[in-house]
Amino acid sequence: MSGSRVLRCVVAALIAAGAFAGGQAVANSFCSISGCQVRPPTLIPGYGGGGGGGGWGNDGNSGDPEREYQATWCMDFPHEVGKYGCDVYSPPPLTVNGCGASAGTPVPDFLLSPVNPGVAASFGGIFAEACNRHDSCYGTAGASKAVCDEALNRDMVNMGKEKISVPLVYLFDAAIRGQAWAYSRYLQWDWVLPWNSEQHFNRAQDEGYCRKWAAEYGQICR
Repeated sequence: MSGSRVLRCVVAALIAAGAFAGGQAVANSFCSISGCQVRPPTLIPGYGGGGGGGGWGNDGNSGDPEREYQATWCMDFPHEVGKYGCDVYSPPPLTVNGCGASAGTPVPDFLLSPVNPGVAASFGGIFAEACNRHDSCYGTAGASKAVCDEALNRDMVNMGKEKISVPLVYLFDAAIRGQAWAYSRYLQWDWVLPWNSEQHFNRAQDEGYCRKWAAEYGQICR
């Protein structure tokens, strides 16, 4: 299990164990090799942000375990996830950058082909949208790296062909499929995983979970 996934499990365990000191209400958490999920308290109408409520003690919430748990969760959650770099008040935005770079080496968005390379390059960044989708997939909390990488292969083929007119698309079909396969396989190559693509995926997942947690926090506590 990677370090970032361990951190998510630590956060989940901390919140599940200590969110409500009295123990009457606990968070539901689930941890597996693919990461952890924390189920926040039930959203109570009129509590937290928006119209009414806010805080607890002299507002009629004392003695109601679910309301007290929600109040405690809302106070503790930003601090707990903040220990691991997640600011629920300002989560990292989801960013995409086309096919980007690998270990500082640019990865082209355009078609590489031994057949008429000048014509192939003239089509422009035909793979940029597929790579952007791949970035978005990596940054979606709970995503599977293998599923994202396989989707990149399909998207590069489909979107690449859409941007080349007939009959040229038939001339470059093999090059499109070959480049799509190469990009996808590279991301899953055992020699690359530990120091490149897996690290990028784990960072993107941490940011994705932070955005997810921030959305839940905003819905429940503000």
